[in-house]
Amino acid sequence: MRSLLLGAAVVLASAVGVQAADLIVEEAPVVADTSFVNSGIYFQLLGGVVQDLPVNYYENGSDDGDADTEFGYSFAATAGVVVLDGLSVEADVLYSTREYSYGDETYSTLSLMANAKYTVELNDTFSIYGAVGLGYVWGTDAWSGNSADYGSFGYQVIAGVGAKLTDNISAVAEYRFQDTFDKSNFEGSGDYGLSIPVSTVLAGLKFSF
Repeated sequence: MRSLLLGAAVVLASAVGVQAADLIVEEAPVVADTSFVNSGIYFQLLGGVVQDLPVNYYENGSDDGDADTEFGYSFAATAGVVVLDGLSVEADVLYSTREYSYGDETYSTLSLMANAKYTVELNDTFSIYGAVGLGYVWGTDAWSGNSADYGSFGYQVIAGVGAKLTDNISAVAEYRFQDTFDKSNFEGSGDYGLSIPVSTVLAGLKFSF
């Protein structure tokens, strides 16, 4: 009888232990996955130097001479989204300004472009990319308190490199060339035009989300 009671006690204790273990497993808190998920959306902020290319004047559709310029500066801001592996589309703003070499005159541009960009990942850190853009370019020729405004549809080509600093932030450096299609683009009376080509090297940061 004593052996029977002892055996029953052992079986009961084992059952209670298994039940307690089940309760502990069932009541363990669920840990949420807080790892970063890349949505494919990114923003870029860049600044750089504009090459001293000459500015070209046009009148009645003909070349009317050019003006030498000094090196200037530029700023760009880009918002993009990855649509396929390596392929992204962007909305892009670029501002540039530089001065006439021989007088009190400043040439500036402001563009709004839509870019198609393709990126090749070289390894876990470095990448290269190229892009083409179409949009509108506003230009201003300012001198001695006066100014003339120009505007036309234009284009840009971009080649760049990226280096990942963290999962969300990369350093980027790129070269851009931008110009307008129409040279009879004076925003006033008369068949006048101005070409302010922008050749610029930019560097900055890319923020991915």
